[in-house]
Amino acid sequence: MASKQRPTVTAEEIKSWGISTSIENAARVFGLSRTVAYDLLRRGEFPTATFKVGRRIVVPIAPILRLFGVEADEHNDDQPHELPGLRVVAP
Repeated sequence: MASKQRPTVTAEEIKSWGISTSIENAARVFGLSRTVAYDLLRRGEFPTATFKVGRRIVVPIAPILRLFGVEADEHNDDQPHELPGLRVVAP
């Protein structure tokens, strides 16, 4: 039986996710199963920082890219940034 291979995730795809992603997407990047990712998270050993927002685990994109030697795109700080589920209103 042939082994099941996960599709490769490119830097462009990762950048298209915005400023953060789910633990499942981050696990794909690192070649981890969902179960292993949550186990590492529970033990405090996930490869990058994570944040809990309500019941959701959020993983910032910039640290993922840095681990692979790719710089995140610069953002224009004069423009408000939208976060998933949150609307930012400019002052």
